[in-house]
Amino acid sequence: MGIPVTATARYKMLATEREPYLLRGRRNSELTLPSLLPPEGTNSATNLYDPYQSVGSKGVNHLAAKLMLALFPPNTPFFRLRLSEEVKQQAEDTGDPQALTDIETTLSRIERKVLQRVETRGMRSTFNEAKKHLVVVGNVLVELLDDGAAVLHPLTHFVTKRDREGTVVEIVIKEDFSWDTLPEAAQAVIPEPEEPTEQNPRPDRTVSLYTRVYLVDGRYEHYQEVGEKLIPGTEGSYGLDELPFLPLRWTKVDGEDYGRAFVDDYYGDLRSVEGLSRSLVTFGAAASKVLIFVDDTGYTDSKQVAEANSGDVLDGRAQDLSSFQLDKYPDFQVVKAVLDDARKRLEEGFLLFSGLRRDAERVTAAEIRAIIQELEQALGGIYSVLSQELQLPLVRRLLRMMIKEGALPKLPKGAVEPEIVTGVEALGRANDAVKLEQLYALVTQTFGPQAASEIFRPAQGAREFANALGVDADQHVRSEEELEQRRQEAMQMQALQAVGPEAIRTNAQGEQQNG
Repeated sequence: MGIPVTATARYKMLATEREPYLLRGRRNSELTLPSLLPPEGTNSATNLYDPYQSVGSKGVNHLAAKLMLALFPPNTPFFRLRLSEEVKQQAEDTGDPQALTDIETTLSRIERKVLQRVETRGMRSTFNEAKKHLVVVGNVLVELLDDGAAVLHPLTHFVTKRDREGTVVEIVIKEDFSWDTLPEAAQAVIPEPEEPTEQNPRPDRTVSLYTRVYLVDGRYEHYQEVGEKLIPGTEGSYGLDELPFLPLRWTKVDGEDYGRAFVDDYYGDLRSVEGLSRSLVTFGAAASKVLIFVDDTGYTDSKQVAEANSGDVLDGRAQDLSSFQLDKYPDFQVVKAVLDDARKRLEEGFLLFSGLRRDAERVTAAEIRAIIQELEQALGGIYSVLSQELQLPLVRRLLRMMIKEGALPKLPKGAVEPEIVTGVEALGRANDAVKLEQLYALVTQTFGPQAASEIFRPAQGAREFANALGVDADQHVRSEEELEQRRQEAMQMQALQAVGPEAIRTNAQGEQQNG
């Protein structure tokens, strides 16, 4: 594979185009979550800016939590595996209505295993942090590792290029390692940095490792380098649907390589709230200061006043004393009114007025649907964008990885395709359960219970309900063979009960006659 340019040079070249987005992200972070994207040159010992208000941080955390709940609802598959029309037709042509249900049951089981992998690999915490970066900065890169874990790269550590349709054509990632944690293959490429000495006890032993991915002839070529030297064994390629790097963005802007942040739209109000809050805090500190002035030409002794306790009786005149007061209270009432208006707009924008604030483990499917509707209406379809740029590539990557491991059965090519359902349909199969319930209720109400029992297949219907709810149907629903066996046993028992007394009387009469 020929490499026309080093990753280091390419990173520096593309960093210029990234700079405006980086500057906006840092200013947004300063007023919301200062540690999310700190100023350049910041380290663990740097004291970051302390905002005078908490509306920004509270709003970002709240909105990120809502997005997380909508994109990855707890204990519910966030996708569904759809059969191709050809496979569906083949299953229907068999004449066995159970065949299609059995396939759906298998797909439902696969969905639950993929969901379990997301939960057990700690992806949820990484994705939650990614949502904060999207809200504040507008861009973040998530890398899906081979072991199923996810790593987050902030905007300060990657650059990207997209074509006119928004397809990623190039990504360059910069990772800083200390020499001791650098992979052995990279250590073999460059000389070891200077060791600590008495003259220089803390030398810079940080090494930058670059990963470059670029699109060529329908495949993503990739390699790594350190010190502008290629690391042997890191060259390779990915298919279009195999890319483990997901450059996410809050909004899709035609002609731009990066997205814009949600906070960009509310930065004016955030800055106003910050400035006005600072003014009110300063005013409150000044107003709380107590100073007593004593007329030096009067009869009151200032020393006695200073040393007196509450309730003491002093010689003097009250007219000789006066207190320091700020005559700015009416003016600051105007400031407070303006501050309250700006804060209200921010709270509405960040959806802080929502009443759905219960523990995520106890949120119902109806509440999740309401949250998704709220996000779609308030944020202009951002949920739909993230479902296509985050969820769908994630599912495809996990399916391919788990099939390769042998954790999932191999799926026929083109027979099954993962689908992320957007908007109010985002619960996928759980929404199908609602439709099934409505169908059964409507038919029963219209034609009566007896007609409904003749129309529907209860066992198959129960399996479809189980698949829709993500429950293992084999563990909870009897098969048609088991049901048929139980029917036969019940008929035999009923027959024995019916003929039992008569048989006893016949035998008794026969014995009497023979006796």
